[in-house]
Amino acid sequence: MKSGVLTLQAGKRAAVKYCGGCNPRIDRENPARALARAGALLVYPGRDAEDKADFILIINGCETGCVSPEEYPGYRHTLVVRGESLNGRHCPESDLPEQVLDAWLKTRGD
Repeated sequence: MKSGVLTLQAGKRAAVKYCGGCNPRIDRENPARALARAGALLVYPGRDAEDKADFILIINGCETGCVSPEEYPGYRHTLVVRGESLNGRHCPESDLPEQVLDAWLKTRGD
């Protein structure tokens, strides 16, 4: 199905980068699952051969934020989860999936 992946527009892809998970305070999978359920093709920087995307979701399980956006330049849109914060603003864990999905849809113009 590799050829199918190559034909998708970058706007349908969402790159996801997880922290190492040493001290998670949230379920790190939930925000990414929300994107996948909405039709995003999830790609993983450094792991997928075809990881071109306009949007990257960086998911840190705690407030420390081991993974920073500076490590992943070149994306037009970046969203960073650090525990219960989203781009530096408090966001309860229960709201993270919906907020992440809303941000991704806005980058696509939906």
